[in-house]
Amino acid sequence: MSVRRIAATALCFAAPGLRLRGDGGRLAVFKSSPVGANGKLYLASEDEDVIVVRLGPMFEVLTTNTLHDQTFIATPAVVNGTIYLGGQNTLFAIP
Repeated sequence: MSVRRIAATALCFAAPGLRLRGDGGRLAVFKSSPVGANGKLYLASEDEDVIVVRLGPMFEVLTTNTLHDQTFIATPAVVNGTIYLGGQNTLFAIP
């Protein structure tokens, strides 16, 4: 099963009570595809947030990381265990 399908399935199962929100309380908007690595699913939003979800049978949001003044429309990349996030004007590398 692809990461995108896992994300869609997780969001569908959780959808009745789920509203993925950033730290500012606003609904998250996604243009990039989700990326899975190290047992986690990373969803980079258009609104400054990177939401981390545990991959597994139960849907669980682990954390929301807010990177102020950043818009994420590019899909994150994972290379040799490092996650690369292309923000509006900055490339982030998270080991």
